[in-house]
Amino acid sequence: MLKFSFYRCTKSPTSMISHVTKPGMSIYIDTQNLSAGEDYKTQFKKTMSDFYANGVEKNPEGVEYIHVMISNEKYDGQTAAQMHELALRFARTIFPYAQFIVATQPHETPDLYMYRNEAEADNSIHCHIIVCAADPKTHELVHVSHGDYHELKNTAEAIAKDYGLEPEEKKMGTFAEVQKTYEAEETKQSAGFSWVADLRRKISKAVNNATTLDEFYAVLKQDGIRVEPSLSFDDFVYFHPSRETPCRGIKLGRLYSKEYITFVLDQKNRR
Repeated sequence: MLKFSFYRCTKSPTSMISHVTKPGMSIYIDTQNLSAGEDYKTQFKKTMSDFYANGVEKNPEGVEYIHVMISNEKYDGQTAAQMHELALRFARTIFPYAQFIVATQPHETPDLYMYRNEAEADNSIHCHIIVCAADPKTHELVHVSHGDYHELKNTAEAIAKDYGLEPEEKKMGTFAEVQKTYEAEETKQSAGFSWVADLRRKISKAVNNATTLDEFYAVLKQDGIRVEPSLSFDDFVYFHPSRETPCRGIKLGRLYSKEYITFVLDQKNRR
């Protein structure tokens, strides 16, 4: 099943570029309009500096880069090479003139090269597409907004069909429907305090009462929960006062992941 996420990021892409290009992290890396002989982070920074110096339009939201993730799920059967080709086709279709990096990784990386030519049944493959927010030649912004989410996702789905991946929304379900899958576990835990059950309830409350990510963060803060985006994984990291170490959203269940929560909030704003 195709998994697709899209973000316009206001932070510097330095950490993300370092992550995907770190030796041993990615199986395949391809670029567009970037020189292999110069540090990619430096080239992104120069393009944005040129934009601010010479651009004819403003960047009121301060977007520095665009981050797209395209993934499959365990047992889908695609090779890393197929997933990388899918992501590269998508990037070239949507961002024909931009600077971008496409980096493909297995979810776990015990031995990268075992994934090159065969599908790994016990793993999923995810592809990072990191796009500079400005065109290096015209000094114009890359005009892709959150309002274009469905158009972008439809493009990814059309390409994904060539690789045997079905659309994600067929299995997505509503927030309430997916939440039911966790009720049995929380009932078992109700005899005593469970930070997991408590955290899930507070996240669900925040999603139900929010229409934007800022509102989502604010509701959680009121309930004593701190949430931050993870730099290593495209997910939320939650900090519960009863637990010393943070917990990634996907570890609590798909309902509590960054991907699903942003999907639900986007659907609310489209009603």
